[in-house]
Amino acid sequence: ADAAGFAFGFGVGFGFGAAGAGAAGPVAGGGLEGQGTCIASEPGCAPAVPRAQPGLAMIQVHRPLLNRTSLQPESESLAEKSALTAAAGADEIEIATFNLYWWNVRQNNRWGALHGKIQGERPFDLIGFQECEDVAAVVGSSGLDGFDYYQGPSPNPCPIAWSASAFTKLGEPGHEWVANDRWGDRWFTYVRLRHVASGTPVLFVNTHGPLGQCGNTLGSNWADGVRAKKQAGDVVFMTGDYNCGTGSAAMNIIKGLLTEAVDGGIDQILSNDAQVVSGGTSAGYPSDHPFVKGTFRIPTSTAPQPVPSPPAPQPMPSTPAPQPAPNPTPAGNSYRKVSHVGAWGGWCTCPDGQRYNVGDESNACGSLACEGGTAGQCVRQIDNSRAGMKVTCASGGGSPPGAHPPPAG
Repeated sequence: ADAAGFAFGFGVGFGFGAAGAGAAGPVAGGGLEGQGTCIASEPGCAPAVPRAQPGLAMIQVHRPLLNRTSLQPESESLAEKSALTAAAGADEIEIATFNLYWWNVRQNNRWGALHGKIQGERPFDLIGFQECEDVAAVVGSSGLDGFDYYQGPSPNPCPIAWSASAFTKLGEPGHEWVANDRWGDRWFTYVRLRHVASGTPVLFVNTHGPLGQCGNTLGSNWADGVRAKKQAGDVVFMTGDYNCGTGSAAMNIIKGLLTEAVDGGIDQILSNDAQVVSGGTSAGYPSDHPFVKGTFRIPTSTAPQPVPSPPAPQPMPSTPAPQPAPNPTPAGNSYRKVSHVGAWGGWCTCPDGQRYNVGDESNACGSLACEGGTAGQCVRQIDNSRAGMKVTCASGGGSPPGAHPPPAG
């Protein structure tokens, strides 16, 4: 950023240091875990963004019964890494997320540097933008020939773009409201696609999170929105400047649903079923955010490919049964920080399918702080994002007596 008025911290085993200099910008307050940050979409507000060392990213890797975070260095630049992996196989795709720092780039007429940065990070197949007021101009000026795109609403735009040669559309793009802050409404944009080479259906989602609202409400809005748009068999990719760091309640909820991640601080790429192959960040100048990029391996679809939207009709019984609506997260799931819970731990799955990263009950991994849910494997490794965290699951649609989620933000 051109100016930074505060330091940004987040509760993970490894930290990225925020760097900045100059006059202080406005300070935005904390969220449940004290994880708010100032947005760069307005003049006079230039946040200190968490920075990774060049070529480093936090990669959260999910495997059966184990979810762990490791720091994986990348020796090549992102462009070199992309070139090496571009021909790795039909089941691998490249995904990127980038906050463009639009107002500052416009004010200082740094369009050439911005477009050159994006073009220099090719190839990629999907990209989510934040602070991008004209995605058509960005696509046209950044060498993204053959990309389709969707702008979505303003304020706080979060457009998406995808390679039309790598994907076909299964439906029209859209957007959903997730929050509101002093800069206005916040959204996620989305589109359902089919990966041509593998036949795999993909739900691509992008967001720009609100300031100072890193609690349960925001995380549930993200997770419930993804569930509502996802169809059976979809591999989900969610990009964004979440304005919340790993370890906040909001990120724990969405990362409980989308467990694989390339984590560049508040800028992350998440997925449910795709496996992280590699990932990293590079300096994003003239933006004040890093350019985050990852290679993911997706499962190959074995199902017949349906005609794009509307989907092909399915056979029905003689008496058609009503189709169930997406199952929202019960209001009674209470995820909170308490005393006497350690930093060893694992994942607790509530009856509604929501997963929470919780600590052990300070008993050397004898049991997890998981009430009313199914406890996974306890990992004897300190993870500050789950230190002191406990969940009390709802038994169904209602809240158990005395169990209430803490207020958001």
